[in-house]
Amino acid sequence: MTIDPFEYEKYKKYFFANYITVISDQDLLFSDEKYNKYRVHHYTNINGLDGILKEGEFWVSQADFLNDKTEMKYTFDMSKEIFSSICKEKKKSQDDGYSITFKFKELFDGLTQDRNSGDPLPIASKVIYEKSEQKSKLLKLLSEIIDRFEDKTNKGNYDVNSDGFIINAITVLEWYSIFFKDECFSQEEEFRIAFLYLRNRDAKIYDCRISNGTFIPYVKIKIDCNSVKGVTIGPKNNMDINKEGLRKFPWKHEYDLTKVNISKSKIPYRY
Repeated sequence: MTIDPFEYEKYKKYFFANYITVISDQDLLFSDEKYNKYRVHHYTNINGLDGILKEGEFWVSQADFLNDKTEMKYTFDMSKEIFSSICKEKKKSQDDGYSITFKFKELFDGLTQDRNSGDPLPIASKVIYEKSEQKSKLLKLLSEIIDRFEDKTNKGNYDVNSDGFIINAITVLEWYSIFFKDECFSQEEEFRIAFLYLRNRDAKIYDCRISNGTFIPYVKIKIDCNSVKGVTIGPKNNMDINKEGLRKFPWKHEYDLTKVNISKSKIPYRY
């Protein structure tokens, strides 16, 4: 059986409106006062700093290739645990570091405004560490999946592989895995911006970079360079030379140095 394109798109919109968009920090994005004052920091090395400031773009890696290989697995393991509990209930009842500071409003507005139909849609949120909140979101999603499956199988002649509802629900599960992390990492207070391709054919628009002997798929995302408000140099030897060199670099690329604060980390350098 083949997937009904109309049904697939209908359920994609349903899950986007009811699950993916609610990942975002609603209090942040819809409070003008917080939105205008909010700052986000991106930690990178000098090569990343060079590319971001010179080209005005991020290289955004595919979620499957994050540094911590356990991040995706964490959400799926929790889902299996919740899925099992739902089924049981049904049965009972039936050194080279730099930190770039961005003004979030200018950064995010630049990513969302003047989008073309094929451009990816950004989703921004603090990472969710609290297990009770993670379980609540997963319980709602997995309950819908099970109810749908039971309803369809009782009617017979049902092919789960062609069900647009189930396929999109699994996509939401993958998205949750991007924003869920184990509570032991909560001290990181991480904030993430991920990009969703609403049309499948657009998801093939990517490049590959080589890192540690592996091809890493990524997309180039243009940013508003005016959103850059500062760069902090990580602890290293000869920090005064680093600071002076760093001031020369953005000035060459026409950044307004009166609006970009260049500073040194307060963490002491260890020999």
